[in-house]
Amino acid sequence: MWVYDVLLEPEQTKNIWLVNGTFQSYYTNDMTIVDDGVFPPVASPTPSPSSTPTNTPTPSVTTTPTPSVTTTPTVTPSVTPSGTAAATPTPTVTPSATPSFNFEVGNINTVGAYIEGITATTGSITTKTGYSYPVNQGDVLYADYVPSVNDLDFDIQIKDPSNLDYLIRVEINSSTSQTLIPGPGDWLGTINITGVIDSDVITITLEDN
Repeated sequence: MWVYDVLLEPEQTKNIWLVNGTFQSYYTNDMTIVDDGVFPPVASPTPSPSSTPTNTPTPSVTTTPTPSVTTTPTVTPSVTPSGTAAATPTPTVTPSATPSFNFEVGNINTVGAYIEGITATTGSITTKTGYSYPVNQGDVLYADYVPSVNDLDFDIQIKDPSNLDYLIRVEINSSTSQTLIPGPGDWLGTINITGVIDSDVITITLEDN
């Protein structure tokens, strides 16, 4: 038996759900019992509204032609400077790498002497682009020479402002061929080199004595 234990006050109403229709009360004379049906209550179905399709008209598209645009060129006037233009100095070209050469002139002299110039008298010596005389202390000049029947003769001019001693070393393929000590003082002399070919590397160096 199911015991529901439902307490009611006077004039109070309560809903109870019974299992299998079982119900018993000791005070049924003082209560009004109403049967509301089965549990859970069955809801009445809600009718689905019927939808009436609406015809959507298809809009007509009117094409508007795009006007062609004609581009007007912009003319930039050329400006002619007035007045006298300032002279632009010619920059000094500094070679970025050691070129191919077979004639080298260097100066490691520390008393202020320098090589004013070298001029071939037999054969030819052509200075590389970017190099020029004088060859001051710490400078190196690169050139190409072409001997005449295995001989190369050239005049060399030395300037010695301090009037101190110096020497000139001539090397062929890194081996000393001649050592000259013409100083102190300025000197213009001729150096003769015989028995050379184009593949020989000649080095002229101004040094301390």
